[in-house]
Amino acid sequence: MKKKILLTLMLTIPIFILLILFVIGRTPFSIQAIKPIETSEHAEQKVQVPADEIKVEDNRTIVTQHSESNSLHIVGIGDSLTEGVGDPLKEGYIGIAKEELERKYSLEMAMDNYAKKGLRSDQLIKKLKKKDIAHALAEADMIFMTIGGNDMMQVFQKHFFHLNVDLFEKQSETFADNLREIMTMIRTENAEAPIFVIGLFNPYMVYFSEIVEINKVIQIWNQKTKTVLDEYSQSFFVPTDFLFSDEQESLLHEDYFHPNRQGYELMAEELISRIENELLFIP
Repeated sequence: MKKKILLTLMLTIPIFILLILFVIGRTPFSIQAIKPIETSEHAEQKVQVPADEIKVEDNRTIVTQHSESNSLHIVGIGDSLTEGVGDPLKEGYIGIAKEELERKYSLEMAMDNYAKKGLRSDQLIKKLKKKDIAHALAEADMIFMTIGGNDMMQVFQKHFFHLNVDLFEKQSETFADNLREIMTMIRTENAEAPIFVIGLFNPYMVYFSEIVEINKVIQIWNQKTKTVLDEYSQSFFVPTDFLFSDEQESLLHEDYFHPNRQGYELMAEELISRIENELLFIP
């Protein structure tokens, strides 16, 4: 086990040595300078949509869009985090959340998960054009998504020897434009289903916590995501970065990048909490 950890660190340390080199001598940028986009020509006007309701056994009501019984259809799209890479049971946060919602509220839930490891936002746009995925989105009662991490990693890969903050900020703008297109495509197929987008976290907090700039870049990415989601109705951001900030090593898979089962369970708990806050009320 120690040898495996040592090998993993030997493979990842060179990347972060370069990160250190690119931030040395630069003026740190402040998170306070990250401001939401107030207006956008791409923004969709927020519209409150009518919804059907499903009664649950604790006398609360879960608001849904299409269901006429205690049955829900959830759809997952995006990258490896929604695919569940790192979970030995291959469920990930989406499978864990499904089982817990079924148990807690006596629901029957069907699930289609189209997430794929390594997917970037531009690739997800192409994927959403497939007829089977478009049909699943049209029939969905809730949609779960993770996207953006591989866009950020692409910056590392393309500019490995001359990284700088401007490159990450520029790519974050491109990512935001792609996310708008993704959201518009989803809303074209389904104008009503709640969309929950799970935020990024820093998987290197344990071993490289002193590199503050990594956290700041991730916060920029998350801020871009939140800004875009604010432009669309029934769209919710689910933060996860704080879940992995303490004692993170025990929450990661042996690849030291993806969550393990416990990490996904915490993500699922946060997602369910957001679902309950947004879609449940006491009559």
